[in-house]
Amino acid sequence: MIDRRALIAGLPLIAAASPDRFAALRRAIAAVERSADGRIGVSLLDTHTGAAFNHRANDRFPLCSTFKLLLAARLLHGADKREWAMSERLPVSKADMLNHAPFTETRIGGSASLLELAEAMCSHSDNPATNIALKRIGGPAALTQWLRRTGDTITRIDRYEPEMNNETPGDPRDTTTPAAMLATSRAMVEGRILSAPARTQLFAWMRGSSTANNLFRPELPQGWQEANKTGSGSWHARNIVSVIIPPGRKPIWVAAYLFAAKTEPEERNRQFGPLGRAIVESVA
Repeated sequence: MIDRRALIAGLPLIAAASPDRFAALRRAIAAVERSADGRIGVSLLDTHTGAAFNHRANDRFPLCSTFKLLLAARLLHGADKREWAMSERLPVSKADMLNHAPFTETRIGGSASLLELAEAMCSHSDNPATNIALKRIGGPAALTQWLRRTGDTITRIDRYEPEMNNETPGDPRDTTTPAAMLATSRAMVEGRILSAPARTQLFAWMRGSSTANNLFRPELPQGWQEANKTGSGSWHARNIVSVIIPPGRKPIWVAAYLFAAKTEPEERNRQFGPLGRAIVESVA
């Protein structure tokens, strides 16, 4: 018979010898924080195995444009509840214009439907489309209140574009945590908050994202797919909510929020390549 005391004494050694499937990701995160001279929050859930990984996952980070995914979900939810129709059209004026308006700048003096605005802000991160839609639902406070009703007690939206791109450390306005954003985004795409057609539409917009081709996507093996919503601040923030889908496997959800030392966008983008490679190594 095995001595119980000897077995218990040996448990820490057994645990210590167990492989850490996220070892590569831990190393990559440490390297990123050194290189970026900042911090990164990561929340990961492998829905195929149930394995989870978190690093600074409950720290607050600026939302930047990742909040547009939540706004698009709110528009779809309102249509589900017949508060409005996605075919409703809203005017687009020159006064609405902001930096990065790939869709709305083609509609100045005309109009756009809520469906078009939602796609523009979710897939292409169009800023005027975002503000027009955000005003339609009642503004930032109304979006935050809706998030509370869906169960998200953390994420908050306080301002419009571009002021909402808060990069002041310690300012809670327009922030989330990686854990909260992962849970809420997944609830919108895979849960019961939205109707099945609305969930399908939201995920299609994420798959059509044109703003993340230099983050995780280049590091994925052939045949792997990815859907996402990204965000970027003026000097410090670069964020992504990503759904990585290996062939024949359930998705891997990742929310990664970087707050770097003052850098150009290209430098912040480069920090995500090592993370992407490490995620693949961790879940392959």
